[in-house]
This record gives sequence, structure tokens and C-alpha cells, in this order.
Amino acid sequence: MVSKSVEVIKQQAVRESAILETLSAASFSSLSLPAFAQDLLEAVSRVLGVPDCSLMIVNEDTGLLSIVAATGIDLADYESFTLRPGEGVAGWVIREGAPLVLPDVEKDPRFFPIPGKEGLMKSMLCVPLLVSGRAVGVLNVHKREHYDFPQEDIQVISGLAEKMAIAIDNLMQYQKAEEKERQLSCLNRVVAVTSQSQLPLEQLLRGIEKEIGSFFSCQVRGIYFFSQGLSGTEGRICQLKEDRATFERGCLASRELAPVIAEDVQTRNPCSLMRAEGVSSYLCLPLTAGDELLGILQMGTPKQGVFRRNDVWFLSTLSQLVAVAIHGFVMSQRLEGRVQELSTLYEVAAYELSAVMSSTSNLDDALRLTIEIVSRLLKAERVSIMLLDERTNELYFKATKGLDSMDFGLQRIPVGEGIPGWVIKTGRPYVTSDAPSDPKYLAYSLGREEIKSLLCMPMVVESRKIGVINVGTLLSHRSFSEDDLRTLNLIAHRAALAIENALLHQKHREVTEQLSQKNGKLELQSRELKDKGKELAATNMRLAESLESLSRANQKISTLLEIAHVLATTTLESDQIMREGLDKIASLVTAPISTLAFSFLEQDKRRFVVVSGRGLPQDQHRGFPVPFEEIAPEKLAVLIDEKRPLVVHDTANAPDLRRFVKGKVRSFYAFPLVGKKGVLGMFTLASPKQAALGDNDVRMIATVLSLVAVSLENATLYRNAVIEKNKLEAIMDSMGDGLLTLDWERRITSLNEATEKLLGWKGAEILGKRVEEVLKCRDAKGQNMDMGAILVQMMESALSAAEISKKFEVVVQTKDERDRILGAVISILHNESGDPVGGVLVLRDITQEKEVERMKSDFVATVSHDLRTPLTAVKGYAVTLLRHEERFDQPTKHEFLKVINSEIDRLKRLIDNILDWSKMEAGRLEIRKENFDIIPLAKKVVEVFRISTTKHEFVIDFPSDFSLVEADPDQLEQVMNNLVSNAIKYSPSGGEIRVSGVNNGESAIVSVSDCGMGIPSEQLDKIFERFHRVDSKATRKVSGTGLGLFITKSLVEAHGGKIWAESEVGKGTTFRFTLRAIPR
Repeated sequence: MVSKSVEVIKQQAVRESAILETLSAASFSSLSLPAFAQDLLEAVSRVLGVPDCSLMIVNEDTGLLSIVAATGIDLADYESFTLRPGEGVAGWVIREGAPLVLPDVEKDPRFFPIPGKEGLMKSMLCVPLLVSGRAVGVLNVHKREHYDFPQEDIQVISGLAEKMAIAIDNLMQYQKAEEKERQLSCLNRVVAVTSQSQLPLEQLLRGIEKEIGSFFSCQVRGIYFFSQGLSGTEGRICQLKEDRATFERGCLASRELAPVIAEDVQTRNPCSLMRAEGVSSYLCLPLTAGDELLGILQMGTPKQGVFRRNDVWFLSTLSQLVAVAIHGFVMSQRLEGRVQELSTLYEVAAYELSAVMSSTSNLDDALRLTIEIVSRLLKAERVSIMLLDERTNELYFKATKGLDSMDFGLQRIPVGEGIPGWVIKTGRPYVTSDAPSDPKYLAYSLGREEIKSLLCMPMVVESRKIGVINVGTLLSHRSFSEDDLRTLNLIAHRAALAIENALLHQKHREVTEQLSQKNGKLELQSRELKDKGKELAATNMRLAESLESLSRANQKISTLLEIAHVLATTTLESDQIMREGLDKIASLVTAPISTLAFSFLEQDKRRFVVVSGRGLPQDQHRGFPVPFEEIAPEKLAVLIDEKRPLVVHDTANAPDLRRFVKGKVRSFYAFPLVGKKGVLGMFTLASPKQAALGDNDVRMIATVLSLVAVSLENATLYRNAVIEKNKLEAIMDSMGDGLLTLDWERRITSLNEATEKLLGWKGAEILGKRVEEVLKCRDAKGQNMDMGAILVQMMESALSAAEISKKFEVVVQTKDERDRILGAVISILHNESGDPVGGVLVLRDITQEKEVERMKSDFVATVSHDLRTPLTAVKGYAVTLLRHEERFDQPTKHEFLKVINSEIDRLKRLIDNILDWSKMEAGRLEIRKENFDIIPLAKKVVEVFRISTTKHEFVIDFPSDFSLVEADPDQLEQVMNNLVSNAIKYSPSGGEIRVSGVNNGESAIVSVSDCGMGIPSEQLDKIFERFHRVDSKATRKVSGTGLGLFITKSLVEAHGGKIWAESEVGKGTTFRFTLRAIPR
């Protein structure tokens, strides 16, 4: 036993010695951690005789465990496999710092297999790699069968793990020192680049980019400037490498002023933009100078883990170096900008003080000097000045530099088009750094592809736009700055004043020359006119008199024409006509006027009545009567009989006119208003001037009044016509029958509302159409009828005084294609001469009348049958008993008598229904209400019907507290008889018939239900109509008059109740009705 233990100890010592030799050899084989670990693990595998081993190392930055070396398995399968401390078997060993043996891994919850490698391992030993209590990794030994590792193996492997940990930690510390040396070397190279202050910013940054990219073995994705001090970057992002996708993360760095590192963007820090570009490792550094954020520097690479959080010191130092270089350039730019600004101000001041710009009146000199200073100060290869042509609202080239003036001299740009047109329209400058791709840039005949950046400035003088200055550069990297904008604005303002001054001088010279030429011509013409003037003076004097008389006549003619036009076209209102007449007559009379008045003649009352006037005394208002007796007969004869004006030039000679002459009236005139049927009235005019009207004035006024009389007569005729038309339309619309009027060509000229309702057509839809197009007619036999042909035939007959109207019945199809039976009367229309000019068609809907006639016929036939059937049965049984009474025993005779009694009851119900219907039709149905209990009545009705059927089971279902009802017992018995009779008839196969009731507040609801045929839902609203019967194959076998439910509904409603039916075809019907409830 002792010898065996000694042998084991020797073997263990030999294995440890071999492992130490292997460890020593592996330590000098490679300075790469993965290669060193792989060599070491392969040596351990050989010495221990274990084919499956793996070594996992803790990442100092993330704290994650990952496999760096393995034997017996493909390391590529585990490339992305990582564990956190405490996660899985290896994570547990790292956290606890103690080895772990798993004889059967599937039984331990801490073990989880790698996806796709399930079942590969059966048992394992996991030993931590510790250095001074700090875990640097884990050594895993795997078995592909269930195996319980012995203690001696655990001791050997644990000792080996301790020595492996020291070797791995030493290598990692060496690599850190080497990495620090690389970082310091990189910083030195960056310092060397940034110390070259004479380099341009772009070249300086490209040198920095090269060194940083070389250090990380990846590409700098972008340097973004935020500083306002960098030339050409104000208000937008400038980059050495355009990259919008990664800017999202850069914003975080710019907000927090700290480096942003993502070691694996694809898994640990998901970002859709960077994942789309394949970026895995990502770095963003803020570039700051003091408290000022100059920009950010971004880097990205598809490789994972390139940027580490332990490198923050190096990254921060690197970003400070880049920021210092950029800040130095910013300061230099600001200094150069200030110098440039002072130089520009000096140039502009010299430009404003120049003798040419201060006092020149030469437009070309002003334009030349302006283009020279703009080109020099803005370093532009292309400069042009365009002036605004206010007549055509277009810009045209007036001066250019760097452009062919022959080509551009013909170019004209409407205001609002292109960049110059937009600038002159809005009055605002416009800057673009890529003119050919700008949507506002117009394709000129020359230079479109040459100009890259373009600045356009308006020239304005006291809010008046006179033109624009266009400045262009051929360099793609040259962009116009705010300083350029301010400089050009100063020049444009001064140039506008100079150009405006020169234009005014030029216009003054042109006007002076034109006036001088015109003055010479006028002097020559003046001498000629003086001679002709003498000749014309005499002629003018002769013409003046003729023109004056012609003017007066022309004025009066124009007034007459105007009056005629106004009266003929303006209005048909009498009051308006008289007002127009008063206005026009007042305008014709030059003498002063006291009063003007229109009076209508009332012949039957022998008087005139004032209807309109001006200047009338208060007692001669509208409606003031002037009896014939107050007018001298001879003057009345002049007005009415002779229809001539009454002229009194001096009222002192007419004392009989005192009725009309009041105040200071010296002359008075009365004119008759003559129409086709005689004198309509008169018009009076009074004036304080003697002989106010001359003969021509009297004739002119008489002419005007003849027009007024015609207009008044027309207004009366029109008013009467409108009244008659409104009456006729009211009569037509109030008719219950449809009415259409037709012309000679059988076209519809008018129709009333009843026609629209009857046919379904709106008037606008059928007016003007032929009647046969609208009315599709058939006669009673189904033959088509042509209504238009009937009208033509009648009109042709009317020419020979034959029939002038015709009656007939037709079936007409409505707009919605339904058939209606109409009674039609067609008559001939005649004109004043008696000639036929059209027709009148009157339509009456007799569809329901026809239906009632049919139903009455069916009713008579049904009643005859229903009366004959029970009578036949009664007769048969009675005759049988009379002839053969001795042959039948007493029970048989009793059955015969029951049948006879049942048939007599049936006859009674039928006769009662007919009598009740006749009373309802005559309005003689009497209801004698009283309060009573309906339950005994229901039992009585059921017992009567129970003996007439053996197929049905009757159920009476009323609650014990069912209310009394207020009703006529006899009429209510008739209701119950009809409903129970219907239930028996329409459930021929038998079944339950239930008579029930429920209380419902102030009403009592009584129901009669059966299990019969049922009623289709589309016929439920028709079953209570008179003579209506449900039409189906099953119901045709059931006899009935169609009056039962009609009478039942009428009786229920006469009691103030309502009745309705609920049914489902094939399952039965329930009839319910309500009555007023009386509490017990």
C-alpha cells in the first residue's frame, strides 16, 4: 500500500517536472498572448494526456471571459463566446476563486452548452488562474465521457494553473508596457505634425489623421468643426471625410465633453446607422480648447475591441493635441480675417471718396469702377451688373467682367426667375456654393459649368430696386463668407446711388435734347397756326351758334333715348317707372320747378288720384283725390277727350286752378298719360316762373310721358300676367292628380308636384322631353301604348272639330321601374285663334283602387265559400239526424250536435266580423268600456275552441296579480276569438296554443301564441291591412276572408291600445296587444 502511494507521488512529481519544463519552454516561444497560450495549452495537453482543453482570459476593460486557446476543438467555433463573472461554470469559478469538478455536466445548472455543440462534453474540471488573489483566467479540462477527476489530478492541474497564471500575467504586463511605448511614440509624432504652424489647416489635419489611423490601423471617419471661427465653416458641418452615419454618436461626445467608446457596436451598443456600415469598434473624441468645443474626431473599424476604455488617458491627450492645433489655426484665421476686414473697409472708403463715384454723371464710368472694386475685394473671376427695366419688369446685363458681353448683352431675365430675378423680387441677397446644381440657377448661353460659387446682391435706392450685382468664382472650394456679404452690401448701396445719379443725368440729357427739338418745331407751327387762326375765327363764330342749338337738340334727343332705354329695360314696377320719369323730366326743364306729380284716372269714380310726386304740399300726399267737379269742364275736355296738354303760362288768368295752384306758382302744365285703351292719368308741373316751359319743352315732355304711359301699361299687364301665372301654378301644385302640358311636338312644357311624386321624375329631368320617352305605357291587355301618338291623333281630329278629350286606363312604369295603374285624361290646348297647339294630360293613381276591387272580389268569393262550407256541414248532419235518428245511439247524436254547434259558432264569428267591418266602414262601431277580469273571458274562449280540435293543446298562463282591464267585454271577446281562431287555422299540424298575460306599468299585455307556419318578416307590416292574407304555398290551403286581423287591430286601437305580431317562419307566431290596466 505504501509502495503504491510512493509510486503515485513519483508519477505526480514527474508530471509536474515535465509541465514546468513545458511552461518554461513556452514562455520564450512567443510574446503574443494567443500564440503563447496556445503553445502552453498544447504542451499541457500532451503531458496530462488530455485531448480537450481550453484557456479563457479575463478582459481587463470589459471584465468578460473569452477563449484564447483550445485543443481538441475548433477555436473558430468559440470566437464570439464570452461569459460574465458568475455566468456559467467558468464565471462561477472566477467569482469564487476555487476549482470546480463536474462528473456529469448535464446535471449541473451552472453548465450551459455552446449553441450547436450540445452533447460534446460529458464532464469537466475548471481551475482558476490566480495572481495574488486576482483572477486572470480559467483553465478548463474536458472529458467526452462521464469522469470523476481524482484528487491528485486536481492538485497537479491546480499547481500548473498557478504557474500558468504568473506566466500569463507577466506577458500581459509586458504587452501593456509595449502599448504605452507605442502611445507615447504616436503622441510625439502628432506633436511633430502640430508644431508645423505654417501648414494649411487641411494639410495639418491630414497629417494628424495619418498618424492616428496608423496607430489604430483603421481609418479616421470624420473631423467635425463646430467653431464659428473656422473660415468657411460657419453655420454648417465641415469634414475631411463626409460621414453622416456616425455623427449620431459624436453628438453624445460633444454634449458630455468626454470620449465615447463602443468596442462592439453590432452587439453591445446597437446603432442602426453604424451597423448598416459594418462598424464594430467605434471611437469619438471631443476637441476642446478651454471651455470652447471646436469639434469632434470619429473613428470606426469592422474589427472588435480596437478601442479600449483603459486608453482614456492616451485618447484624452491625443484629442487635446488635435484641439490645440485647430485652436491655433482658428486664432490665425481670426487675425487674418480682422486684417482683411480693415483692408476691405479701407478699399470701400477709397471707393466712396473717389471723384468718379461722388460726382460722375457718366453711367459707364460708374459701372466700370464698381466692377473693378468688387472683383478686387472679393477675388472673383466673374462680375456682372444687371439693371431693372421697369417697363418690361425684366433684368438686363449692363456691364460684365470675365464674360462675353456680346453673348450676355442680349440676355433678359424676368423678375422672379433665376437667382437675379429672385433677388430683385425679394430684395434679399442670395449665396450658393454650387451654382450649377442650384434649382434657381438659369442656364445662360455661356459659363454655366464654369461658375461654382455665386453671390447676388440687390441695389436699392430709397426702397426702389434698380438692379443686382452678380459675383461668381471658378474655384470649387471657394465659398463666399459673411464678410464678403457685408462688403458687397456696402459697395452695392454706394453703387446704387451712383448708378441712380448717372441714370438721372442721362435721362435729363435725353429729355433736354427732345425738348429742344420739339421747341423748334413748335415755333414753326405756331407761325403757321396764327395765320390759320385768323381764318378760322370767323368760321368758329358762325359754327358756335349752330353748335349751341345742335347741342341742345342733341341733349334732348339723348335724354329721350336714355329715358326710352331706362323705361324699356330697367324695371316693370310702376313706382320705379314714375320715379325715373320725374328724374328725367326734372333734368329737361331749366326753369325752377315747384311741384311735379303723377295722378291716375279712376273713371268710375270720376276723379284723379295722386300716386307719385315731388314738392307737393302736405295735404296733397299720395292717394290725394282730385274729383272731376273741381276741374273746369273745358280743361277736363282738353285732357281726357282731346288728349292734349293743358298749358297755363300765367296762373293769374286761370282762377279755376286754385285747387292745384298754391304758394308762388306762376305757371301750370298738365299732360294726359295716354295708353292703348285711352287716358290712364295725368302729369302736372308747376313753376314759380311765368311761362316756365316753351313750346319745344312742352313737346319734349309730352314725348317723354308717352313713353312713360306705355311703360306703365306694360307694367300693369306684366303684373296681371304674373298674378295669373302664380294662380295657375298654385292650382296645378294643389291638385292631387298629376298634370302635364305638352306642345305641338309632344314635348313636356310643364308639370306639377303631384306628377313628380307619381312618376318619381323631377321636373328638370323631363322638361323638354317627348311624352312617350317618359311615359312607358301599357293597356289592360299588356299591349304597349304610345301617348304621343294618341295626342297627335287627337290634335289632327281637333282640326276638324272632332273629339277634344279622351279617357282611358293605362299601366305606367315609374322612374324606379315600378308599375302603377293610372286613369288618364288627355285634352287639347287651343290658342286665341282656336287652333290646337298642344295638350293637357291629367293622371290619377288608381292602383290602390284596383287592388281594393280585386281584394273585394276575392273577399266575396271567400265569404261565399266560408258561408257555404259550415252551412253544408250543418245541413248534412241535420238531415242525417232527421232521416235516420233511430239508427244512431245517444253519444253519436251528441257528437253530431257538437259538430253542428261548432259550425254555427264558426258562422257566427264570420257574420260578426262582417258586421263589425260594415259598422267600421259606416263609422257606427260603439265601444262600451267597463273594468273587468279578462282571465275568465280567456278561459271561455279557449273552452269554445277546445271542442273543435283534438290536435292542439291549450295553455292559459296569467299571473295571480294580473290587473283588471278597461274594455268592452263583447268587443274584447271578438278580439280573442279572432286570434285563437287564427292560431288554430295556421297551425294545422297541432301543437301548443298559449294564451297569456303580463303587467307592464299602466298597461296590460295579452298574448296568443302558436307553433304553426309563421309569417315572413316582409309581410308582418301588411297582415293587419283590410282583405290582406299571407300568400304562401302553405297558407293557400287555409280559408279566410282577410278581415279578422284588420277588425282585431281596429278594435284594439278603438280601446286606445296597440297590437303587433312576432313571428319566425316554421316556428310559429305570437300576437300581443295592450289594454289599459286597472289595479285590483
